[in-house]
Amino acid sequence: MSTALQVEAFIYGALKPSRHDHNMIVHALNERFIELGGDQRVPYRDE
Repeated sequence: MSTALQVEAFIYGALKPSRHDHNMIVHALNERFIELGGDQRVPYRDE
């Protein structure tokens, strides 16, 4: 899993996340959206 600094670099476009890192971040975001009652999901990167 990525460090907080790596995630920040992904956000700003300084680094490109691996497929695994992308999907882990998406999973965390989707779980949070569910907790907030949202119905919109971020897509996973295809295998």
